[in-house]
Amino acid sequence: IPNARVPILKFTFDTKPMLECDLSMSQIQQSFETTKLMWTYSQLDERVGPLVLIVRYWAELTGITENVRPTNGFTNFQITLLVLFYLTRGVEPRILPTLDEITKPTKNSNGESMICVNIHDLIRFK
Repeated sequence: IPNARVPILKFTFDTKPMLECDLSMSQIQQSFETTKLMWTYSQLDERVGPLVLIVRYWAELTGITENVRPTNGFTNFQITLLVLFYLTRGVEPRILPTLDEITKPTKNSNGESMICVNIHDLIRFK
């Protein structure tokens, strides 16, 4: 993407509907952890992924998000975070556990404390 603050590679997946993606090599560890968190949330409830895509599409159609950088509007990432916030805190009963619940220290079978939990443990949240 020309004039980007960091190098960004833009590409599309030839699917129906076509998906456009941006790939940045800045803040790799943080980006990896964020991607892992979003993947985890999408695995907890099959409605999460489609809901995020629909809200992002709606935001694009209404002009809330823009394909221009920098933007004064919302980015797709910010829209995704708003949807996840709603699903963790904005609806009762909650659809997803909060980040605190996901990273809550637990004990493994040996009695050792651990931070990361197994995806199957999270699925029991529902």
